[in-house]
Amino acid sequence: MANYTGTAKVDEMLHILFRVPYSDEVAKLRLEMLDLSNCNTDKAIFDLILAANRNGRADWVTQIIERDRETGLIWKQRRAEMLASFAIGNALPVPEAWPEGQLRSVTQHLVHDCSLRRWREACNRHWWDVFVESSSQEEAYGAWILFLESADRRADIQIAMDERFYEDPSELAKIKRCHVRLNRDSLDRAMKKQEEKMEKTFLGEKIVEGVRPMATRVRGGLRCLAKRGRMLAKPKGLDVKRPDPFDS
Repeated sequence: MANYTGTAKVDEMLHILFRVPYSDEVAKLRLEMLDLSNCNTDKAIFDLILAANRNGRADWVTQIIERDRETGLIWKQRRAEMLASFAIGNALPVPEAWPEGQLRSVTQHLVHDCSLRRWREACNRHWWDVFVESSSQEEAYGAWILFLESADRRADIQIAMDERFYEDPSELAKIKRCHVRLNRDSLDRAMKKQEEKMEKTFLGEKIVEGVRPMATRVRGGLRCLAKRGRMLAKPKGLDVKRPDPFDS
């Protein structure tokens, strides 16, 4: 069966899941798509959040994040951080992206990486606003270059939902719209660059073939913990005598 991609290069069937009217069956299916059996890479998490946000279901994302944060399972608390990192509408500054002191735990590293992802989206949103509101071609082009540097697939949603960009009848606005269309390939490459490893990681940890979703060799062997049939690894270099962050 052919697959059709919608906005942000997300499978159209996933978009439909968040576009249809709410019902108990729809709510159940959305949760099934979040289950580890279907959502076990960072890219899969990203796709799910993109589809929800594109179709006006940011409230569902917020509910899932709050539920995961309140659970006693460390891996779900970490998933909450990853879900939040893919949010749309971040604003500068993002202080957590520039922490003081050394990062000492797996969770601290994850929180930092996720904060950087929120900061990048905030930067991207800022430069898109400058591009749209610029009053000269030179200013618009400078903003576009910086917009590309910070773009991931959330930029697609931002472009699609920005009414200012499409409703401005001025000649400069028409030039900007033409510029975006003609430079679509450059934007696609910039977005793809941000996701080079996301199909091979889960909650920021590398997925090793045969041991999923994460595994790391520690002192000659694999130290992993099972969660619902999936494997969560002990981070590389962590002293085996110290409490494992996934033991909760």
